[in-house]
Amino acid sequence: MDFFKDFKVAKPEFQLLPEGEQVVRLLRVELLNSFQQYNGTAKDELPQWENATPQLAVTVVASEEGKNGGMTHRFNGCGYRKYDELTKAEKDSGKYEDIDGYACYTDDEGDMIREEDPDRTEKCANIINQFASALQIEEGEDLMPALNRAIEDQVAFRVTVVNEPYEGKDQFRLTRFRALATVTAGGEDFDD
Repeated sequence: MDFFKDFKVAKPEFQLLPEGEQVVRLLRVELLNSFQQYNGTAKDELPQWENATPQLAVTVVASEEGKNGGMTHRFNGCGYRKYDELTKAEKDSGKYEDIDGYACYTDDEGDMIREEDPDRTEKCANIINQFASALQIEEGEDLMPALNRAIEDQVAFRVTVVNEPYEGKDQFRLTRFRALATVTAGGEDFDD
């Protein structure tokens, strides 16, 4: 075997960002859904419902001098109703099934569908808007071209990294997205 002749390039592994507040920049964005892995291939096990959640996967890397690490994070495009939050009348209607805690129903085509929750979907949009604001993307801009510009311009911003349980095991993920303060020494503008 010729090592380099047979070497197949893959996404590099990198050290995870440590817990706490970090200054990062955006490295990559990918449009995926909840039925896909980060590389776009289908997950091995899919749920019973047919409607995948639209997702924006972003990879960030440390941007401060002397710091390193990175992390990939998924933003959900919408949220769904939980079965235990249905009214008694909704449960008694026979329309819904409890599948993994979600309120699911069979649509006209015979597909099992999770019912979207407008309030949870609005919360998802708000989180994406907080992320965009941290990148100094203006209100009304189209998201994807603005994110690509942020990658190109290496826009730095703040995130908080937490390590919290998710589906029974600890998981590092990003929370709280904030723009960096701009301070001009000797100038009139001081934002803190």
